Amino acid sequence: MPQVYGSYLVTLKSSRVLAHYTQRTLTLRNIHTKKGCQRGRSIERTITQYQYTQWPDVGVPDFALPLLSFIRRSSKARTDDMGPVVIHCSAGVGRTGTYIVLDSMLKQIRDQNAVNIMAFLKHIRKQRNYLVQTEEQYVFIHDALAEAITCGETEVMAAHLRRYVDELLAPGHAGRTRLEKQFKLLRCSGVKVHDHSAALLDCNRSKNRSGAVMPAERSRVRLLVTEGETSDYINASYVTGYRHSQEFIITQNPLPGTMKDFWRMVWDHNARIIVSLQAAWGSEAEEEVGLCALWPQKGQKICYELFTVMQKNEDRICLSSEDVLVIHNYVLESTKDDFVLEVKQYCAPSWPNLDRPINNTFEVVAMVKNQGAIDGPTVVHDLVGGVTAATFCVLTSLTQQLEAEGSVDVFQVAKMTNLMRPGVFSHVDEFQFLYEALLSLIGMLEQETSSDNNGSVVVRTGRSVAESLESLI
Repeated sequence: MPQVYGSYLVTLKSSRVLAHYTQRTLTLRNIHTKKGCQRGRSIERTITQYQYTQWPDVGVPDFALPLLSFIRRSSKARTDDMGPVVIHCSAGVGRTGTYIVLDSMLKQIRDQNAVNIMAFLKHIRKQRNYLVQTEEQYVFIHDALAEAITCGETEVMAAHLRRYVDELLAPGHAGRTRLEKQFKLLRCSGVKVHDHSAALLDCNRSKNRSGAVMPAERSRVRLLVTEGETSDYINASYVTGYRHSQEFIITQNPLPGTMKDFWRMVWDHNARIIVSLQAAWGSEAEEEVGLCALWPQKGQKICYELFTVMQKNEDRICLSSEDVLVIHNYVLESTKDDFVLEVKQYCAPSWPNLDRPINNTFEVVAMVKNQGAIDGPTVVHDLVGGVTAATFCVLTSLTQQLEAEGSVDVFQVAKMTNLMRPGVFSHVDEFQFLYEALLSLIGMLEQETSSDNNGSVVVRTGRSVAESLESLI
């Protein structure tokens, strides 16, 4: 609904909500000015607002990379014919000053290959007191700029991705490729030791399948502790997606002693989709014997204190790789009231199937994506909650980014996943696979060929990402 503020009518035209920020387009109209009264000036103008939503007051964001991307994108939106950019937070000093310093220093690095944070901050504090409010914010500026210098800009337009990947794979003077250097940066978390304190408690150690992949405290999924329960721990981590900051939960295959915790997590966090993957890399490729017996069978009801779980039915879909995707439909019913949670579980064997064309990888991604807007996170699990689950989450986010923006940032999405679930990517081949998969999808998008009766080749271009994904199903 349009809102009137004095002489001005403000109308929201569009809003795009993403994981770390919201972008709005508004129109501002002077309703008391007659047409032609202001020479050379329109009585209505369009305003674009960028609101960063993952930054606490008087604090700093948990992660620098998404903020750096936000600053670059919002800063580039201003053209030379526009007036000044209006920047604000609650008091207009702490977060506002941090944004201004980061934006200005990024431009100084680009134009002069130099940076002087202290001098610039002293300069702007003469114009407005207390810009950059806390020592924590001042330290964060240095850390964020160090990350910007080290990592560079890694978002790539789809049309340029092939050339970008070729450059990454070209050996340098020492024989190392830029891809290997980028992977080393991906694995670098910026902290000496991750906080795995809850995972390492004596009462929780037996709940972890592997000591190599455990949840860090800042992104750990917590169970609701009710009467009779003593622990909120489950080996599971939130992972950011393209549209939501907690779009996914990556977890391990349930153990016999943690199956109850798994369903508690699904119930507590209103998760409606479960993606069960059989790992394709390394030691994770071992089949988990007896896991199928832990899931409720058709018609079987498992009772817990707050809810019951029952499998309604099962569907089977033959994929183009000739693997069979099994879909279980579960109903979770409250024992206290009439609340019902319907959950769909996709069980994908040998995903990704490395013996099949790489673009088949997106078939399962597209099926899950086609569920549309779902409240609650998508739970993705493999044997240890490692690289296979992480690959699924990363490719899902990248296809959404490609569809919305025509560009992808493989490095940032993979690094954010590794920050929130430390240790999921352990080998450069796993990282390279992400680039190869995206190249395959973009190849389908840009150029699809078919032969006519005369054997000539007809090239169709401009197909949308959604249509290309649909064609896989």
